[in-house]
Formats: sequence, C-alpha cells, structure tokens
Amino acid sequence: MGSFNQKAPMIGLSLLLLLGLTLPESLFAHPVPNNARNHTASGRPLPKPSSDVILTEEAAANRANGNDYVFTASITTAIYSALYDGTMTIKTLKSFGDIALGVPDRVDGELFAVDGRFYNIQADGTVYELADSEKVAWATTKFFKPDRVLTFDTPVSCSDLFVKLDELIPSINIMYALRIEGDFRYMHTRSIPGQTKPYISFSELIDQTTQFYNYDVKGTMVGFRFPSYMEQVNVGGFHFHFLNDAKKVGGHVNDCTMTRGRVAIDSARKADIIVPRNEDFYESALDGVP
Repeated sequence: MGSFNQKAPMIGLSLLLLLGLTLPESLFAHPVPNNARNHTASGRPLPKPSSDVILTEEAAANRANGNDYVFTASITTAIYSALYDGTMTIKTLKSFGDIALGVPDRVDGELFAVDGRFYNIQADGTVYELADSEKVAWATTKFFKPDRVLTFDTPVSCSDLFVKLDELIPSINIMYALRIEGDFRYMHTRSIPGQTKPYISFSELIDQTTQFYNYDVKGTMVGFRFPSYMEQVNVGGFHFHFLNDAKKVGGHVNDCTMTRGRVAIDSARKADIIVPRNEDFYESALDGVP
C-alpha cells in the first residue's frame, strides 16, 4: 500500500451499495462502542461477526456488466489502524472484479490480480495463486473494460509516467483502474511479511517490508487512481502492484522505469464499499495514519 501523490486532508464519503446485493439485515445495526459487547443499541443486538457477504447470481451478473463501479473491501484506514485480519474471501472478491490489488489476510504479502486470477506476492519473494477460500484484509477491484489505450515507446520513469497520465485523463476527481503491460529497465517493489496478534502498528509494519530490486523484467502493473477526497477508504493518487510474466517477481511498486509499454485506462464514477462486520472494526478508533 502507498501512494505517489501527497496526502490531502481526509473527508467523509457516502457508501454506495449496488442494487441486487443481498446483505443480512443485521449488517446495518448500530454497533455499541467500548466494551459493552453484549448490550443492544435501540433494541437491536450487535451484528453477528462475519467474514463475508451473500451475493446472489443475479447481483454478480449485474456487477460484471456494471462497468462504472469500483469495489473496495474494507477501507485503508482500517489497515492503517492495524486491523489486519482477513474479512472477505477471494471467491467473493472475484464476484466484484477481475483486476485487483490489496492486502491479504494478516498482511501476509501483496495481492495482485489480472484477468480474474488472484496472486499473493510474499515477502520471501515467492508467488502463488490464491485459493478461493483465502481472505483479504483490504482490496480494490473492478471488472476491467478500458476506455482508452496509450502506447509508450520511449523510456519513462514511473513518476514521469504518472504526471503524464494526470495530464491525459479527463479529470483527477473521478476514479480509474489501470493496466500497464511493458518492458521495465528497473522495477523496485516491496512486500510485507505476515503478522500475528497482537498486531504492531502500521508504521512499524512498513519498517519490516522486504525490498526487491529487479532489472530488465517484462510484466504487468495493475493499479488504481483515487481522488484525495477518498483517502479514508482507499490510497489517494496512483497505487500499483506488479507481477512479471514469469510470475516470480512482484509486489507493491515503489519505483520503476518502463522502456516501452501499453497503458489501458478504465474510468469509474461510482464506488461500492463494504466495511468489515466484526467487533475489532466496530470498536476501533480508526485513528491510524499511513
């Protein structure tokens, strides 16, 4: 997780839920703060902890056709607040999109997905395809249908590429999913080792990341660009993960130089977010910072 853009002040965001998504009625019960876990609010009990949502076949089909939606499981502020437990299965996440990045259960590696295949890039450098039963602590996904494709045939750094993309996109105030396929002269990535409770803070976690420096690699960067007003939910600015064609090199992108490549851009104007349904999330102050 990270961003190439400077953080702006956070503001609230109204959560949008797509029609056709079947959620347990108890999801909307108002949680009781502090340690009064067995009490009730307005006569309704606390929602029963759950790690997934119920998605009907019709709703899944609607999402596949709903090209204008970006879906986020949990929020970045939860990760920044050391809520690292997985809350949604890969199987359910696949119902919301076929391109993705995110944080696996217990922040054990970096999540990367393209063409509907989901991978975990581990801190020891190994890469494996995630099983449907495995979980994510936070992830962003979308059914990818690009609006525009750009070709770059001269070397460009990641930072310069992002500046150029900001000049080309119609607005910095909407959301974008991006897929960059190319030859990379230089690729600097990182991955986070899995954690056990009691969890350390996010700042301490970042100090534990493994850094990877690779040269002359060919592969795919998957990413999103979110406006600064969404930074309580997602990473503001550009955020990319990388996996090489041999599926042996990857992670969260810190820096790179692309020799040549193809950039596909898919814009979105609707955000769909499901927050965790468990006591840790309900009782957290959500005061973590990146």
